[in-house]
Amino acid sequence: MLSDTIYLGLALILLTTTQVLAAAIPSATTCSANSAPNPIASKYPDLITGTLNESVVTVFIDYSIARKIVPKQWGILQVYKKYLPSSSGNLYPVVLELGVDHDVRAGSINVPDFSSVRVTFPFIDLSGDGKSNYRYTPAIFLPPIPLIVAGAEAYGEKAIQSTFDPPCDAYKLVPVGGRTSGQYSFAATSTDNKYNVQLTATVSKATNYFPLDVYKQVLNQPTFGDGLSCDNYTHIFDTSITKPEVIRANLSGRVPNMPSQQYNDAQGIRLDSAFIEGNNVPCDSVRGHYL
Repeated sequence: MLSDTIYLGLALILLTTTQVLAAAIPSATTCSANSAPNPIASKYPDLITGTLNESVVTVFIDYSIARKIVPKQWGILQVYKKYLPSSSGNLYPVVLELGVDHDVRAGSINVPDFSSVRVTFPFIDLSGDGKSNYRYTPAIFLPPIPLIVAGAEAYGEKAIQSTFDPPCDAYKLVPVGGRTSGQYSFAATSTDNKYNVQLTATVSKATNYFPLDVYKQVLNQPTFGDGLSCDNYTHIFDTSITKPEVIRANLSGRVPNMPSQQYNDAQGIRLDSAFIEGNNVPCDSVRGHYL
């Protein structure tokens, strides 16, 4: 349980966030029609909880490019290679999360929904123990809300202020020939038009290189930007709202430090999951995410 002083401080911060967000994001009645209510808020009333409804897409880049992007002081653990076919060569998986945080709460404080695109580099040996996995997050697309942007920048992440389509939902269905198809889309464009990400995807019966358990492990690797503190964002996968689906996606755009190209038939999953978030925790205190 949080002390009264800490909890009051958290409540005041979230109250300010709520007031700022409420002025800039459509009301909750028109946001996140595809997201379920937070199923763990009453179980963890003193913690920051919510749901994240998202598409998680893996794009494979040459390891040498990844090595140039991830700062040289941090190693890249090679555990992911056992899941890749021998014909894949020297590739590295970049994991993008595209979706919406929904029904975020801390006690009686509610934060309006907001969209994001997280660009993450998993399997990073931040602690130097050769086995604990972290995710380096050099860039994240966020709405132009000062408090949300400041939260990402506190980790040393590049916060790309953006608009989203749909503006406040996990995805929108793409009609074909006037009829609803199985295809859906999600997009983010920076407010200065320098960066963007466009996703179109469909649910698939195909098999991913990474089984579901690997995606779950990756999503729960603590994230960081400069390595001074970590975001301990823990997905809870055993509630009734989580029903993962395999997807195949076309992904394109321009992201800082990443090669600009079209990734066709990229692998991934779509899921809605509850989460508990621990902000600005010492990174050494959350080591132990092994694969």
